[in-house]
Amino acid sequence: GGSKSLLEAPDTREIRRIIAEEEKADDPHFLILRNIGDPAVKLLVESVEADERKHLRLLKGLLKIEAARTSSTRKGKN
Repeated sequence: GGSKSLLEAPDTREIRRIIAEEEKADDPHFLILRNIGDPAVKLLVESVEADERKHLRLLKGLLKIEAARTSSTRKGKN
């Protein structure tokens, strides 16, 4: 914590919007793939689902960082 990031990140509202989209997005065609018994397809589905979990974890981590940065910036202005 406390170290300044060299990256520009979207504000917390934008990050929350992206998280909401990620959480509600579920392609109906992808749901069909889950029911296919082929081992290779199952492996692919597991990989895609792991990526989706990773994306959410990254976004939620970014949200915490930006919220802390915004909070410390506000405290500095008071």
